[in-house]
Amino acid sequence: CVYSRGTGLSMTILIVFVDDILIISKDNTEFERLQKLLKDRYGKITTQSGDKLDYLGMEVSTVPGGFEVTQVGSIEKVLDDQEIKGTKPTPSNANFTDVFPDSKPLSESEFKVFRSVVMTLLYVARRTRPDLHFVVAWLTSRMHSATQQDLRKLHHLLKYLNGTRKLGVRLVPRDHSSFLAAMMDSSHGLHASGHGHWGLCVFFFGMCVLCISRKLKLVCRSSCESEMLGVNEGGVYLLFIRELLSSLGIRFHGPVTIYQDNESAIGIMTGDHKIAMSSKHVNLRNLWIMDYVSRGDFIFDHRETKFMTADLLGKALVGYLFRRHRFGVMNWNGIQPGEDSAFMYALDAE
Repeated sequence: CVYSRGTGLSMTILIVFVDDILIISKDNTEFERLQKLLKDRYGKITTQSGDKLDYLGMEVSTVPGGFEVTQVGSIEKVLDDQEIKGTKPTPSNANFTDVFPDSKPLSESEFKVFRSVVMTLLYVARRTRPDLHFVVAWLTSRMHSATQQDLRKLHHLLKYLNGTRKLGVRLVPRDHSSFLAAMMDSSHGLHASGHGHWGLCVFFFGMCVLCISRKLKLVCRSSCESEMLGVNEGGVYLLFIRELLSSLGIRFHGPVTIYQDNESAIGIMTGDHKIAMSSKHVNLRNLWIMDYVSRGDFIFDHRETKFMTADLLGKALVGYLFRRHRFGVMNWNGIQPGEDSAFMYALDAE
């Protein structure tokens, strides 16, 4: 739950997760008043303040212009428990999504370890390590039939994590003119069941503030339909974030830009393509997207795949593309590919 009091620089924000509260305020008087109020109501409470905080297993550090968030403690515990040695340059290899039907199922004890580690990494990936998100999301989809092959994939991921345990997300604005924008990308028929996989990156002033990587709920008949279904799933998150910002007094009147790399999908979702109204099963699913476009709340913009940061969340990447998109979502100092320039990460890159 998120609560706010006051406006502008005097605003105080309360973030509540079960019995853990994070208070954000520039007003020391209001901060102290809130602490006293909580102590009077609930008795003894444990508090911490300053430029470095621990919250829900995350280490939040104040840096010039923003914050850095890591989960080094959680990562090191998993690596130590599993006695991981060695490193890998990426969390997966190029054929990560291949499934070998003759691979032996995990024993009961192996599956318990597999499930425990994957669920721990899912918590880490969703909060501070979006570079792991696709791989972990894929492994969660294998829970019902985990095999020795899946266990080897998990060990590959852990070796990558062993070499990057101190990485996190850097929440520092990179583009003060872009405000709110999103990239959405889908991979068609990626899973053995025929389902695709979609990824979403939401940017606020050029910094990535939300990453989602999930299996599509329906089996689609074309890559174009997979892209549209991904936008259908991701669009609701944009509406939620816009409403959250509005409730905190952060309002804007322009449309939210959605970047897509499939021009046919853009044409259908905006109603500009000649077949936009001819496929009923596609039309009904996207009417609400078309409605928000017609009202000026959403606007679509084509972006080449090599600039689509959300590509990292829709498929297994290796090499240069992995390094580029990893920096795009994490903005972490020291991991930007040396051959890249700043414009490659700007939301108006051509």
